Parts: sequence; C-alpha cells; structure tokens
Amino acid sequence: MGHKYMLNRSEKGQFCFEFRAPFCENKYICLQGWIEGEHLWAFEMYDCCFSGKDHAGIGLNIEVFGYRFNFEFCDLRHWNETEQRFYMYDEPQTEWIRPDYPMEQYFREIKEFIADHPEIDRNYYRRCLITYKLHQQNALYGDDWNKRLRADKIGEIARSKAPKLKQ
Repeated sequence: MGHKYMLNRSEKGQFCFEFRAPFCENKYICLQGWIEGEHLWAFEMYDCCFSGKDHAGIGLNIEVFGYRFNFEFCDLRHWNETEQRFYMYDEPQTEWIRPDYPMEQYFREIKEFIADHPEIDRNYYRRCLITYKLHQQNALYGDDWNKRLRADKIGEIARSKAPKLKQ
C-alpha cells in the first residue's frame, strides 16, 4: 500500500499536511497550521486514548506568537463496542445499519466475513444479530436520547447474551 501525502490550502493562512504513518498501516498523521492564532503561547493535549473509541490516538494544539499548529496521530479504524476491539478492514460495521442498508445484505456480509476469518468464535454471529436488533430498536426512538441505548451498552448486552467461546 502506498503512502498518502497531501498538502491542502483551504483558506488563506492555513495549511494541512497529512499522511499515513509508514511504520504502521493503521495510523494516520496530520499537521495543520493557522496564522490567525489568538494567543502569545498555548498548549493543549486532547484525545489521549489509543483504544476504546473510533480513530483513537492523541492530538496536540500548540500556539506560539499567533501561529497555531495542530498535530494528530490517530488510528484509521473504528472501534467495535460489541467485540471490544477495532473493526477488521473487511468486517461489516454496525454504524452502517440504516434504512438503505438491508438486513439481508448486512448478514450476508457478516457470514462472508466469518467464512474468511476462522479465528472468529462461534457466538460472533449471535452477537451481531443482537447488536443489529438493538440498533433497529434505537432507530424507533428517533432523537429521544433518553430512551436510546449508547453503543457501549449495546455491546455489553450482546456480550452478556452471547459470550465469546473458545475455539
């Protein structure tokens, strides 16, 4: 896989340089800068987490004499709350579940994924089914966030009803 290097100038006084880290295929590095900084100096570290969320990594904001720089080193993958790991590249993601992504297509892709990955345990399909049903139930609540389940709670329920089995 080739490395992606890109320099963007979207606004006057702003630049962005981003590329995939050559030493790890799942990592992404981005450096952004602005001339319109607001402080004489400032330093901020954010998102210091390397697993447990989508695009886990670290971010730094540094501002010196009106020049602001943002540096991000993060994972390109999404986090699978049910399996407590990052999604594999060919694995269907629960974020894809929506009205225009039919259930039959999702589960056909899940079965293909299982066939391609014999290391996946026997209850994986059941956990996917439970996760799918809970996401569909959430969709019925629309924007009523008091009734909707968070993704981590959905994962917890699916793991409790279909625990991982040793091969």
